[in-house]
Amino acid sequence: MIPLLTIDHVPGRQIEIVGSGLIVEHQTFGLNVVRDFLAGLTDFFGGQAGSYDSLTLSKVQAMIDTIMRRAMHEGAEAVIGIQATVRPFPAKRMSMVQVTFTGTMVRYSDTNSYSNRKLEHDGRLAPTSASPHDAPVL
Repeated sequence: MIPLLTIDHVPGRQIEIVGSGLIVEHQTFGLNVVRDFLAGLTDFFGGQAGSYDSLTLSKVQAMIDTIMRRAMHEGAEAVIGIQATVRPFPAKRMSMVQVTFTGTMVRYSDTNSYSNRKLEHDGRLAPTSASPHDAPVL
């Protein structure tokens, strides 16, 4: 799998945009009548609407998997600037939710590959056996 990052860069890597760069995944899904009834009880008595949460989480995870597969198919090695929008979608007597993910597909353009390097306990790249002075400038 490839990294999906909310930031606009890949730390320690030079990047270039793949194709148009833009990747979008959008879904609208219904929450169903039983969940509406249970959510109504939760709203009345208080608490967390677990039935909505579990459905939304499973849909979001499926969308993330789709974005990763599509980006890899396009030759991307990461997706940066990931944003997610979740909003209710009004429909007659139905509870629906729209979820949209957007991001920018990128590949690594640097000539030095740091992906096989180990990290120190503080998060810095460990020196290679070639020379301790060859550590990358981040």
